[in-house]
Amino acid sequence: MAGAGGTAIRRSVGSRSRVVATLGAAAATLLAGCSAGNGGTSARGGPEQPAAAGSPATPLRLTAVSLPATLRPTSRVQLRFSTPLAASTPLPRWSPQAPGHWRIHGNTAVFSPDGAYPPVGHLQLTIPGGADGMRAADGARLKRTRTRRASTPAPKIRFAQEILARLGYLPLRTSAAAPADAEAERAAVYAAPAGHFSWRWSDVPSSLRSNWAPGKNSAVLTGAVLAFQHQHGLAADGVLGPHTWAALLAADRGGRSNPWPYTYIYAVLDHSPQTLTLWREGHPVLTSPVNGGVASAPTPVGTFPIYERLPSTTMSGTNPDGSHYRDPGVPWVNYFSGGSAVHGFPRASYGSPQSVGCLELPIGTAHTVFDSVNYGTLVTVINVASPPAPVATPAAPASSATPAATHSHGAHHPSSPRPAPTHSTHSTHSAKAKPTPTPSPTRRHRHS
Repeated sequence: MAGAGGTAIRRSVGSRSRVVATLGAAAATLLAGCSAGNGGTSARGGPEQPAAAGSPATPLRLTAVSLPATLRPTSRVQLRFSTPLAASTPLPRWSPQAPGHWRIHGNTAVFSPDGAYPPVGHLQLTIPGGADGMRAADGARLKRTRTRRASTPAPKIRFAQEILARLGYLPLRTSAAAPADAEAERAAVYAAPAGHFSWRWSDVPSSLRSNWAPGKNSAVLTGAVLAFQHQHGLAADGVLGPHTWAALLAADRGGRSNPWPYTYIYAVLDHSPQTLTLWREGHPVLTSPVNGGVASAPTPVGTFPIYERLPSTTMSGTNPDGSHYRDPGVPWVNYFSGGSAVHGFPRASYGSPQSVGCLELPIGTAHTVFDSVNYGTLVTVINVASPPAPVATPAAPASSATPAATHSHGAHHPSSPRPAPTHSTHSTHSAKAKPTPTPSPTRRHRHS
């Protein structure tokens, strides 16, 4: 049976559950109506004024809110009011929407999520007031709208890795089963299904293997996230934010796999000749001599995702000796760390340090590389003479560039921020300050 309030109403939001009401709701309304006007205080704390026949005695008041600052995946939220609520009262609402149901019992409203709260970072609960606000059984309304905010739990990186593996954005596969329904999916965000990862190919470079860590941030994960973001029209920052999580869950439900093959670039700069290898889905498909950075402006060491691509651009800046350059029409540019890029450039020879922090290829080879890789492709630079620097903080999302645009910059860097690598990184040359975000980056390192 219902408790003292006489009602137990379950009403769902964001799901297909039915509204269920127990017998006795009408009796509760009558009891609440009869008990109204028996004295007490008004919302302002003064003596209550006698009510006109048929009208509520006093406005409905919100007396307590049980909402933790940080929700657990299945936290219940309880609201307590001054008098029993009507069975048909307007319900509080979440923004963004959190699927679940409200249970009205006497003077309390309790929310239970379906499965778990969505991984949106923050939720706002709006408790409606005024003419369309929450209503008591005696007809009284909550006088004004109230809002409360709470943080959602941190989603599990491992579940994102499982999704990216299923969709082909990682060089690994997963044995974990996909969630059977939406409720199981929301629960999996905070408790990833059991399973293990395995490499999709037997011949995986050791430099790629070493940049993977199940359940943890890594360069491999950053590259996969950035590739996914670009494919789905999101701000490509390599970070698992709320919008990326929402898109990942939708793509997993729809089975929208990565249309691109998995590629990887590694450049070895600590022997002669310096070389760059393009690896694609289990096999090296191209190895070429490459020009790394000179000693006074070395190519950053570490593993980085390609974050901007331009078929042609103008690069300009200052050489290590203080002279200035401006090179129009630099072809097949793939930026991977600040102002450092894999690109084509005409030289008399290749395989030795000649650039100011870039990886220069023969133009035809650069074209082949450009057509083979994509946003998120990882670039590993190996040079034992130039050790990696500490990991940087992730940058803000970069704006999309127009591929054919050309610009000039005098500080050796493009004008879009890069996603910071999650594995080893090398700090760029002192002249390469953090850029100001604008579209279409340009930059050319050239040693005269």
